[in-house]
Amino acid sequence: CYENEEEAREACLHYGITVQDDQVLWRHSKFCEPHDPVKNTIIQLKPRKMIRTIECKLRVGNDGFVTRLSVCRGAVSGEGATLSKSGDLQSPSLLTAPITSDADRKMAKDAAEQARQEAVEMEKARQKQKAENLLAEKERFEQMEKEKLKAKQLEAERKRKAMLEEKHRAEEERIKRERQLEEARRERERIEQEKRKREQEEEKRRLALEREEARKRAEAEERERERRMREELERRKLEEEVLRQKKEREAAEKKEKAGGREST
Repeated sequence: CYENEEEAREACLHYGITVQDDQVLWRHSKFCEPHDPVKNTIIQLKPRKMIRTIECKLRVGNDGFVTRLSVCRGAVSGEGATLSKSGDLQSPSLLTAPITSDADRKMAKDAAEQARQEAVEMEKARQKQKAENLLAEKERFEQMEKEKLKAKQLEAERKRKAMLEEKHRAEEERIKRERQLEEARRERERIEQEKRKREQEEEKRRLALEREEARKRAEAEERERERRMREELERRKLEEEVLRQKKEREAAEKKEKAGGREST
């Protein structure tokens, strides 16, 4: 709980909560709830009361000056309790205080003037702090924009590297695939060459076998022809021998018949 929006804004800046105008930007804030490392419970934030609020409430009351302790204890509250502006000197709470003598009037006037000067100084300090806070918020916003731009650049660079790596990987895959296709083509050609070579060798063996068989058949036919010629020659010799013997017998028979007629 704060006296005004400035105190709330300063407290947000103190805890690292990003504030733009009168809005809290949680998504752009660095604030995170502190947790107990042992119990893992949320640690409540300690109240941060602005000193200027206490100083602004120092005024002349019924019993003289109000102390800072009484302000902290809540003795001063309500409308007119803060001398943040010069017009607050005419607040009803100050005009109702009884003034009995010139000394009291002078003391009250001096106290009021001192309070007004303090209020003016504190207003200047507040304005200065506000300007500093706005500058810090602007610098923080610019830093966040720079970090966003850097993150975008890093993301773009990462995507570019990933795309290059993917392109390189695809090129390697293409080269590998082409190499495999070339090796497969060479293997097919080698198998086909071996197949043609085997077929040629088989054809040679077949032709050689046919020539050998033809040669053997020719030799067998030649042997058979020679055998038949020998048999034919032997048969002819045998027939000639039989014919000769037959002629000899006929000649002998004729001779015997001719010798018998002579003896008769």
